[in-house]
Amino acid sequence: MRFKVTRKVIKIHNIICLILFYLGVSSIFPPIDGYLGNMNIVIRIALNMALLLVAFTNQKKCFVNLTHLIGTVFFVFYSAIVPYLFGNGVWANRYLDLSLFITAPLMYNYLYNTGHLDALKKYVVLTFVFAAITWVITVSSLLASPYISRLIKSSGELTTALKRRGIGGYEFIYFCMIICVAAFNVFGNYNKLSYLLLTILMLITLILGNYMIAFLLSIIGIILNLLAGRTFRKRCISLSILLALLIFYNPLLNCLIDLIIKISPSGRIAELLKGSSANIFIAIWDEFKSDRLPTLLGSLLIIGETNGLGSSILPPNELDYILRELGQHSHILDTLAIMGVPVGLLYTYLIFRPLKVNKSLIFIFPLLLLFNNATCSQAYAIYIIAPLLEYIYRDYVCT
Repeated sequence: MRFKVTRKVIKIHNIICLILFYLGVSSIFPPIDGYLGNMNIVIRIALNMALLLVAFTNQKKCFVNLTHLIGTVFFVFYSAIVPYLFGNGVWANRYLDLSLFITAPLMYNYLYNTGHLDALKKYVVLTFVFAAITWVITVSSLLASPYISRLIKSSGELTTALKRRGIGGYEFIYFCMIICVAAFNVFGNYNKLSYLLLTILMLITLILGNYMIAFLLSIIGIILNLLAGRTFRKRCISLSILLALLIFYNPLLNCLIDLIIKISPSGRIAELLKGSSANIFIAIWDEFKSDRLPTLLGSLLIIGETNGLGSSILPPNELDYILRELGQHSHILDTLAIMGVPVGLLYTYLIFRPLKVNKSLIFIFPLLLLFNNATCSQAYAIYIIAPLLEYIYRDYVCT
């Protein structure tokens, strides 16, 4: 259902687009965070609170249903207030900074229902300009120093210095991963050369960035995109290609591994794949078992020790222990451990219920949040850019 456009709505939609633009750019253009520091977090929280105010005063245009509305109100107040009441403000600050996971889908619904997605397109295009600048700086830096993106953490002098140079880290790499999968419908269906070029550039970025899970999720997403063709003919072609790849599995896999090693010979992904072409899946599993699995078990341990009620209600003197034991490599499990199982499951519903993306991302996005931390760049890509690309594709098909 579309709503009548008024001058008041037009003013609001301009403000919403501008706020979303800042929230998106500040997460993928490192100098903003590098120079503003903690002030950028304060600005993001304030802007997200403004978006929540818009949502609560325009409920029918923003929320999927009544459950979505009530759940959002409860989680916002619980995550912002309860941790402070128990002296654990660090958890409240974390989820306030990640409020874009809540506000972005609400604002996309608002702009869709008021007929202003065309205005959002202009801001997203401008966002890609900043992303392109970050990409050039990041890739050139990674060619000189393979691990430079992984040196960028949430804080620290080195992190600040690298961000001020415009080098993208975890946030930017996973933004590229989502865009790689999300762009298939628009570019892959009516401009295959553009999508092929974009895919190659994004995969090279992920290889150079040495983020194995991002690389694997991209490959899975691309395969799913090929299998999810909208016509029987496309599915048959895709299946034939995959069948041919399986028949020539070893030679092609060896060529792919050699290419990856040549792109980043001293990188983490290359080191993992060297000498393991015959047992690549075993090598990946061993890496997961030694690197990622212990962090997931750490979060599960906290869930058990808090009886599913969450660490946010524990006494402040337990904080150091929680920070040390919590895995902090799985947004979903960490949320269950921090906020408790009931509230964590509600949060999971709130971030997955409004998804308006292609089928591949519906599969990829939960895996991403299960095995990685969440960032504002992911929220902007999955809730703003991805559905906008789907909207553009549907509009193209209809015309």
